[in-house]
Amino acid sequence: MNNKIYKNNYKSGISLIVLILTIVVALILTATVIISTITALDNAHVTTFAKNLTEIHDAAESYYVNNNVMPLYDDSAITDKNDLTAISRNQSVLLQELEENNDFNSEFYELDLDKINVTKIGYGNRELGTDDIFVIAYPSLNVYYPYGI
Repeated sequence: MNNKIYKNNYKSGISLIVLILTIVVALILTATVIISTITALDNAHVTTFAKNLTEIHDAAESYYVNNNVMPLYDDSAITDKNDLTAISRNQSVLLQELEENNDFNSEFYELDLDKINVTKIGYGNRELGTDDIFVIAYPSLNVYYPYGI
């Protein structure tokens, strides 16, 4: 009887192609997770800003109804859309919002957040500079944040 021993000439292990494919798949999955996390964070920031803007609008409107005066900072008017767009970082978006809300020809006044007891948010109170303010349109009482648009 001939007992032939067959030798396996191939080494066992992971081939280079399988290793590269595994790395590529891992990179694709990592990139997907990172992009979806960034998108979720951006959406959370926008939602928080919208909630804060609604809170400021409601508080300013309530103050106006209860006191028959607007909660203004030093009673200084920004006067018109030209003065408002001068402090905006994105003028075209602000002008579009003013037109959509029928505030294109309104007068604008700087809100005093201390008067309406909305001081916990980190913007709109001149901490980022003199243009970091909330303004209220008269007579519609719509609130805008020109610095952050």
